[in-house]
Amino acid sequence: MLTFFLADFNLPYSFALALVIGIACLEGIGLLIGLSIAAFIDELFSIDFNIDSELPTGGLSAILGWLFLHQLPLLVWLLLFLCSFGMVGVTLNYLIVLPLLLTVPVSIVLGYS
Repeated sequence: MLTFFLADFNLPYSFALALVIGIACLEGIGLLIGLSIAAFIDELFSIDFNIDSELPTGGLSAILGWLFLHQLPLLVWLLLFLCSFGMVGVTLNYLIVLPLLLTVPVSIVLGYS
């Protein structure tokens, strides 16, 4: 299994998943000593957008509004993207091995959505 994750066609996805594990370890160590990477990144990039727009209510937008996804910190968005990018890429390569020029854009689009 380790050879599959370290194969050439899986290196970007394995790196993304390893980065998630590394950030989780750093957050765990920071929790023990009283520091937080998430708080530091939020203070570093404290950008607040207030956009008033009329969105349709009901369906998927009602579920996403209930989850308060617009209030997630930047680190959580980064971790969600890296996890989904890595998992989609590894899954695509597990099902059918394609060149990186094809799987990376597909994984970015599916990981973002």
